[in-house]
Amino acid sequence: MRVLGIPCRVVTNFNSAHDTNANLVVEEYYSETGQKLNRSQDSIWNFHLWVECWMTRRDLGPDMDGWQVLDPTPQERSGGVFCCGPAPVKGIRNKRTDLIYDIPFVYAAVNADVHTIILSSQDQVVGFSKDTEKVGSLICTKAIGYPRVQNITGDYKYIKSPTSTLSSRSSTLSNNSTLRRATAPEGVLVSLTLNKSPASGEPIAFLLKAVNKQKIPKMVKVHLNAQAKEYNHSPSETFWEKHGVIQLAPMEVKVVQEHILPAQYEHVMENSLINLAVVLEDMATHKRVLASEEFNIASPELIIQVADEDSIVPNKQLTATVTFTNSFSRPVSGLLTVAGAGLIAGKKQF
Repeated sequence: MRVLGIPCRVVTNFNSAHDTNANLVVEEYYSETGQKLNRSQDSIWNFHLWVECWMTRRDLGPDMDGWQVLDPTPQERSGGVFCCGPAPVKGIRNKRTDLIYDIPFVYAAVNADVHTIILSSQDQVVGFSKDTEKVGSLICTKAIGYPRVQNITGDYKYIKSPTSTLSSRSSTLSNNSTLRRATAPEGVLVSLTLNKSPASGEPIAFLLKAVNKQKIPKMVKVHLNAQAKEYNHSPSETFWEKHGVIQLAPMEVKVVQEHILPAQYEHVMENSLINLAVVLEDMATHKRVLASEEFNIASPELIIQVADEDSIVPNKQLTATVTFTNSFSRPVSGLLTVAGAGLIAGKKQF
């Protein structure tokens, strides 16, 4: 588009919803014990990119002029064809889902509510919560003329808290140590917090915090569940779970430290994402509340060391050492591919 003289920029949407049934809502289903169920094709990607271009919209009216969304990697068909846009950003912000060019799909990608439904073994709804802030928590592009991020979230949606800053949003997104929480209108509040960003070969350490919001004591069942998943698929079977009961005094806040050991998760590392959930059930009222989040486990890194970097001479042999440390308790095998533009003819595999 820039070659043709059309202004164009790349946009990143953090927590990007993929609404497959066009109801502008992302449904997530869980069992009573915190296992995420394969009941919906909807998903939330930790980020997704598309392109904006600047154009007038004589077909939709002058109030739709300006930046338009185009997705070069669409995930759904539009009119039978894999394409998306051009959807005017102004139309997305004002929820003009009556207009064409995939405005409803992009609106859901940046502004869908997340409905979390807890189902009993008889498929009865025994818990429900709604999150209106998870999707589209940060939408950004590169600032013109400067190597920094420009926050354009307000172009796509009305911001509830005008005091929010880019730095605070960015730190929330980049720091895996803070997970989202779920609340009940009354009774119990629950949250999960990672001690630090998980790395392969180390325990996944996290805190479970339960809060009794009432002035009466409570006995609460606790169900913790961890599943592996790929970014665009439903979770696999549970690989770690823990169940128990805790007692909460009136208005008490109780924090419990939990660990998932490397031996318990290393066999699912190829799926790269972990879905961790907790369900609390008030044993007196049987009301349930759930908190969940998906996070990555950092893979072991490859270390490349070039011998005597200060004496590199063009057209002479150069020696480099590649080091890999197996952080697991079992042997691993793999393929090492080495490529260097202008340095190596083709690729070398070992």
